[in-house]
Amino acid sequence: MTSTEWFGSGIMASLSDDIHRHQAARSASVVLARPAMDDLAGAGDAHIDLYIAHHNALLIRRGASMFELYRLGNELSQAFNHLLAHDPRSYRIRRALPTNLAGLKFLDQNRSTFCTISTLSSFMARFEDFTAGVLKGLDFRLIHAGGSAVVACLLPTENEYFNYRHADVNLFIHNSTLREAAERLREIERTMRRNVTEFETKYKVIRTTTRVIFQPKAAGRLLDLRAICVTLALHRTMIEVMVQAPIDVTSVAFDGREVWITPRALRALFTGYTFVTGAIRSCSAEAILKYAQRGYGVRITDTVAVSA
Repeated sequence: MTSTEWFGSGIMASLSDDIHRHQAARSASVVLARPAMDDLAGAGDAHIDLYIAHHNALLIRRGASMFELYRLGNELSQAFNHLLAHDPRSYRIRRALPTNLAGLKFLDQNRSTFCTISTLSSFMARFEDFTAGVLKGLDFRLIHAGGSAVVACLLPTENEYFNYRHADVNLFIHNSTLREAAERLREIERTMRRNVTEFETKYKVIRTTTRVIFQPKAAGRLLDLRAICVTLALHRTMIEVMVQAPIDVTSVAFDGREVWITPRALRALFTGYTFVTGAIRSCSAEAILKYAQRGYGVRITDTVAVSA
């Protein structure tokens, strides 16, 4: 049985107003406006963190628009294009000092004073390199990549991919029927077989109740091929996957043409911290420590963030 057959300016309203809006949204479709980018990079006001948590929760509870997110090739490009003089491949942004950020900070020994973000064209090249070209030419319709692979390609470092050397490439199928999802899985497999010579000697297919994993064999590992993991859960939208990411900086996605970033992920990029919410409390300590090693500390404030 094959794997495909098996796949049967400032938005800072008062805190009380934010809470009122959030509570109202439980019974009605209330729009909580996307935070302004300047607010995400700012320091000293803990209310923005709670606002972002509320906004993230509402992205799940209502039919969220993609305009609630930020695009690497659009909003970020327009905001930071003037920074390309240093390196035309990336934007280098100075972060606020930890002492200027509200809350208790820990696990931040590896945090950098700068955030370096790839341009969209640089990201595309890095993604092909990171995946060793096995997904080249993939039709991303109803498919997106998420998790560590997207973060690694979004954030260039001096020791390229060192902290991501064991990272898998996670693919998700969204907004599809069972039949469409099966075809999308076949498309992924066809693409990999087309790009990997002697595919059977380099990859094996592992099927679990939740994923289909194209796992490199010994010959594949010698070529630095990575595991390609396809999640079998049928998600309604790409946003649904993004907002449930347990670590803020991983709340990103690549749909083959654009990199999408949630407000909570952009806040993490700008500050170098994950804001503790209900989501991260459900995350394993291993994941928290892993991203601390990758440069993202943890920050807790005396406000109680709303869990999705």
